[in-house]
Amino acid sequence: MQDQKPCETVAEAVKRHGEALTRYLCAQVGNYADAEDLSQETFLRLSERWDKMKFDVDGQLRSWLFRTGGNLSLNWSRFNGRRRTSSIEEAATALPNSSPPIVDAAARRELCFRLSVCVNQLDKRKKEVVQKKINGATFEEIGDAFGLSTSRARQLYEAALSEVTICLATGDFPSP
Repeated sequence: MQDQKPCETVAEAVKRHGEALTRYLCAQVGNYADAEDLSQETFLRLSERWDKMKFDVDGQLRSWLFRTGGNLSLNWSRFNGRRRTSSIEEAATALPNSSPPIVDAAARRELCFRLSVCVNQLDKRKKEVVQKKINGATFEEIGDAFGLSTSRARQLYEAALSEVTICLATGDFPSP
């Protein structure tokens, strides 16, 4: 992201960085509702310190937001445990469902496009593991298919999910 002029107000910071921060936090904690809460807490902390802070470029503010939000998500995880989604399908359905049907359909189409882009960025082995899991294979079946142990198949799948989740949270996507 190219450095822009710094935000003049907290409201401008929320508008500019709120959605990306919430997506990042969703990747960290595994569900959208808690990510929104952590995002709000991050911006609350920013507002409490706004008069004392000076950011020369927008990238410094963005770094502060993501670092602070990331620290809050770590504290949240220690206190609440990690409630990560276990599949890409669950990640897609973890998004809020308050939009009108036509907007919801467009959002789901956009999410499917983004998922496809992120999955296609995985290395070949991880992509194949994800595809088998989406098609209903167990980790034991996936391990057998690739000559892996069940636990190694699970590790590859979880690593792939982590990469896809981070891609979704931080990716800059072309229009579908």
